[in-house]
Amino acid sequence: MKNQSFLNCCNEKDLKDLFYYNKKPKGETDFGIKRYKRKYKICKNCNHMFSYFNFNLKNLYNKKYSENAYGNKEKILNSFNKIISLPLTSSDNKNRVKRCLKYLNKKNLIFDVGCGLSVFLFELKKKGFKVSGLEPDKNLFLHSKNVIKKNIFNKPIEKFKLKKTKKFDFISLNKVLEHIPYPENTIKKIKNILKFNGIFYIEVPDQRAVKFGKNREELMIEHLHVFSKKSLQNLMIRKNFKPIKIRQIKEPSGKYTIYGFFKNK
Repeated sequence: MKNQSFLNCCNEKDLKDLFYYNKKPKGETDFGIKRYKRKYKICKNCNHMFSYFNFNLKNLYNKKYSENAYGNKEKILNSFNKIISLPLTSSDNKNRVKRCLKYLNKKNLIFDVGCGLSVFLFELKKKGFKVSGLEPDKNLFLHSKNVIKKNIFNKPIEKFKLKKTKKFDFISLNKVLEHIPYPENTIKKIKNILKFNGIFYIEVPDQRAVKFGKNREELMIEHLHVFSKKSLQNLMIRKNFKPIKIRQIKEPSGKYTIYGFFKNK
């Protein structure tokens, strides 16, 4: 099996095998993979987890990805409506908004990378903030454009261009970085479109979930990386961001998550 992900701080000699999978775990999206084999290795120094598997990564993110993960247009909208109706005590998204409000004001330009169902942007827009977002999946883009109305872009972050005179005050990357083979490239791109002293908010799956077994949602096939608090902090410092706050939490949904606020230096 090939290593499908990379961080500059971890060397192959520092990694040890952690979990093996010979079949799709219960609850994981079925991508129709034949001869299913994958595993995670973990770094002995920082506890960052890397995914290894023997199939084409691009097949996970073809035009049918959102259909496999969420369903058709109607099901996407139903999922959105169900999530926005949740009370604060049951909503990962509303708690995310609550955390971020401490770092925002109504003059800020907010940009969400990989906005998915756009629940986060929708909640901020309701509160009067200027929001925009990027979603590379066509179906999720169309949904996001429908609920946010404007300033939603359909392209990968690598191809997103912004005028040098217009940068964002606040950029969020919620449960996206774990899907990206080379996170450092994405962080570098985001740094270039964030204002000096702007705030970068990140959420990633927390490797503490491994203590409950290998079939956790945090360890599903789409997750090429599973972070530790140390590996996230090291990554951001290497990319010249100043950590403001990094916390490990258990969300209302039961997921183990690391979130962080970082200042662009």
